[in-house]
Amino acid sequence: MIILIGGYIAGVTLWIFYHYLSSGVPQNQAVALAQTIAFTTIIILEKINVFNYRSLHAPLHTLGFLSNKWLIAAWLTTISLQITAIYTPFLQEILHTVPLGWKDWLLIFEIALPVFIFVEGYKIVKWLGCKKTVIFKHIKDNHGI
Repeated sequence: MIILIGGYIAGVTLWIFYHYLSSGVPQNQAVALAQTIAFTTIIILEKINVFNYRSLHAPLHTLGFLSNKWLIAAWLTTISLQITAIYTPFLQEILHTVPLGWKDWLLIFEIALPVFIFVEGYKIVKWLGCKKTVIFKHIKDNHGI
């Protein structure tokens, strides 16, 4: 699973970089935009992925999405720092970032959503399969089937 998710993250980060690099804007602007979007994409993908690994087996809905306050605080802090790196002029200069538009953010989250959905879907299928096995074993043990 980790190799699949890591491969997806690497692949879409490279894709989005290339996509923005060849977007038709002047080369110097395209490079800065492609670097910023790739940088932001990998951060957002990793921040979405962190929710997948709160438990390796139990789906997030069984744990409670907001039940780990420290994780939520760290997540919000990291996203806030990323936004600061993109929109604060002196950090733009230091980090060579440029502002992103709402369409850029939408594309990033569209790319990030499958990371969460795929892993959570896999855990739900495994979780339900495990519950059925336990129920069947209970019936078999108690009813002599």
